[in-house]
Amino acid sequence: MKVLTIISSESRSLNAASRLREIREEMGLSRRHIAEQLGVTIAAVQDYERSEAAGRITLKTLRKYAEVLGCEVMVTITPNEAHVAAPTPPKLSVPRRKKPQPPAATAKPAPADEPANLQDRMGLWSAS
Repeated sequence: MKVLTIISSESRSLNAASRLREIREEMGLSRRHIAEQLGVTIAAVQDYERSEAAGRITLKTLRKYAEVLGCEVMVTITPNEAHVAAPTPPKLSVPRRKKPQPPAATAKPAPADEPANLQDRMGLWSAS
Protein backbone atom coordinates (compact mmCIF):
# COMPACT_ATOMS: atom_id res chain seq x y z
CA MET A 1 0.00 0.00 0.00
CA LYS A 2 1.33 3.40 -0.96
CA VAL A 3 0.73 6.54 1.03
CA LEU A 4 -0.35 9.46 -1.07
CA THR A 5 1.65 12.47 0.05
CA ILE A 6 0.42 15.80 -1.21
CA ILE A 7 2.12 19.06 -0.36
CA SER A 8 -0.06 22.15 -0.09
CA SER A 9 -0.25 24.31 -3.19
CA GLU A 10 1.34 27.24 -1.34
CA SER A 11 4.60 25.39 -0.84
CA ARG A 12 4.69 23.92 -4.36
CA SER A 13 5.58 25.74 -7.53
CA LEU A 14 2.64 26.74 -9.69
CA ASN A 15 3.78 24.39 -12.48
CA ALA A 16 4.17 21.39 -10.17
CA ALA A 17 2.87 18.13 -11.58
CA SER A 18 -0.04 16.39 -9.95
CA ARG A 19 0.99 13.80 -7.39
CA LEU A 20 -2.02 11.77 -8.48
CA ARG A 21 -0.73 11.82 -12.05
CA GLU A 22 2.80 10.89 -10.94
CA ILE A 23 1.58 7.86 -9.00
CA ARG A 24 -0.82 6.84 -11.79
CA GLU A 25 2.01 6.97 -14.33
CA GLU A 26 4.44 5.11 -12.00
CA MET A 27 1.85 2.34 -11.73
CA GLY A 28 1.44 2.24 -15.52
CA LEU A 29 -2.26 3.17 -15.34
CA SER A 30 -4.01 5.24 -17.97
CA ARG A 31 -6.53 7.98 -17.39
CA ARG A 32 -9.03 5.74 -19.17
CA HIS A 33 -8.49 3.00 -16.55
CA ILE A 34 -8.97 5.48 -13.68
CA ALA A 35 -12.07 6.93 -15.37
CA GLU A 36 -13.60 3.47 -15.75
CA GLN A 37 -12.91 2.60 -12.12
CA LEU A 38 -14.39 5.90 -10.88
CA GLY A 39 -17.31 5.85 -13.32
CA VAL A 40 -16.39 9.25 -14.78
CA THR A 41 -15.03 10.59 -18.06
CA ILE A 42 -11.37 10.84 -18.98
CA ALA A 43 -11.78 14.62 -18.94
CA ALA A 44 -12.99 14.40 -15.33
CA VAL A 45 -9.87 12.44 -14.36
CA GLN A 46 -7.73 15.06 -16.06
CA ASP A 47 -9.62 17.75 -14.13
CA TYR A 48 -9.06 15.87 -10.84
CA GLU A 49 -5.32 15.79 -11.52
CA ARG A 50 -5.24 19.51 -12.35
CA SER A 51 -7.37 20.33 -9.29
CA GLU A 52 -5.03 18.35 -7.03
CA ALA A 53 -1.98 20.11 -8.48
CA ALA A 54 -3.64 23.48 -7.86
CA GLY A 55 -4.75 22.53 -4.33
CA ARG A 56 -8.47 22.70 -5.13
CA ILE A 57 -9.41 19.01 -5.07
CA THR A 58 -11.96 17.96 -2.48
CA LEU A 59 -11.02 15.38 0.11
CA LYS A 60 -13.88 13.17 -1.03
CA THR A 61 -12.61 13.09 -4.62
CA LEU A 62 -9.02 12.63 -3.48
CA ARG A 63 -10.00 9.60 -1.40
CA LYS A 64 -11.90 8.01 -4.30
CA TYR A 65 -8.99 8.54 -6.69
CA ALA A 66 -6.47 7.24 -4.14
CA GLU A 67 -8.58 4.13 -3.58
CA VAL A 68 -8.37 3.29 -7.29
CA LEU A 69 -4.58 3.73 -7.08
CA GLY A 70 -4.44 1.45 -4.04
CA CYS A 71 -3.20 4.35 -1.93
CA GLU A 72 -4.21 5.71 1.44
CA VAL A 73 -4.82 9.42 2.01
CA MET A 74 -3.30 10.72 5.22
CA VAL A 75 -3.91 14.32 6.30
CA THR A 76 -1.29 16.01 8.44
CA ILE A 77 -1.56 19.58 9.65
CA THR A 78 1.79 21.05 10.61
CA PRO A 79 2.32 24.68 11.65
CA ASN A 80 4.73 26.77 9.62
CA GLU A 81 7.86 27.89 11.45
CA ALA A 82 6.82 31.51 10.96
CA HIS A 83 3.61 30.87 12.87
CA VAL A 84 5.14 28.93 15.72
CA ALA A 85 5.52 31.20 18.73
CA ALA A 86 6.50 30.59 22.31
CA PRO A 87 3.57 29.08 24.13
CA THR A 88 1.62 31.59 26.12
CA PRO A 89 0.72 30.66 29.66
CA PRO A 90 -2.97 30.18 30.29
CA LYS A 91 -4.80 33.14 31.70
CA LEU A 92 -5.85 32.59 35.24
CA SER A 93 -9.21 33.94 36.05
CA VAL A 94 -9.30 35.82 39.33
CA PRO A 95 -12.72 35.93 40.87
CA ARG A 96 -13.90 39.46 41.20
CA ARG A 97 -15.30 40.59 44.49
CA LYS A 98 -18.65 42.21 44.35
CA LYS A 99 -18.80 45.78 45.49
CA PRO A 100 -20.70 46.09 48.75
CA GLN A 101 -24.12 47.45 48.13
CA PRO A 102 -25.66 49.96 50.57
CA PRO A 103 -28.42 48.41 52.61
CA ALA A 104 -31.79 48.74 51.06
CA ALA A 105 -33.93 51.55 52.44
CA THR A 106 -36.02 49.67 54.96
CA ALA A 107 -37.15 52.64 57.01
CA LYS A 108 -40.88 52.59 57.37
CA PRO A 109 -42.77 55.79 57.57
CA ALA A 110 -44.07 56.48 61.04
CA PRO A 111 -47.77 55.76 61.55
CA ALA A 112 -49.97 58.83 61.84
CA ASP A 113 -50.76 58.25 65.52
CA GLU A 114 -47.07 58.25 66.58
CA PRO A 115 -45.29 61.53 67.44
CA ALA A 116 -43.30 62.93 64.57
CA ASN A 117 -40.28 64.25 66.45
CA LEU A 118 -37.98 62.86 69.10
CA GLN A 119 -39.16 65.11 71.91
CA ASP A 120 -42.73 64.10 71.34
CA ARG A 121 -41.76 60.45 71.29
CA MET A 122 -39.87 60.75 74.56
CA GLY A 123 -42.78 62.46 76.20
CA LEU A 124 -40.92 65.69 76.85
CA TRP A 125 -43.63 67.77 75.39
CA SER A 126 -47.13 67.38 76.34
CA ALA A 127 -50.12 68.81 74.75
CA SER A 128 -52.15 70.76 77.28
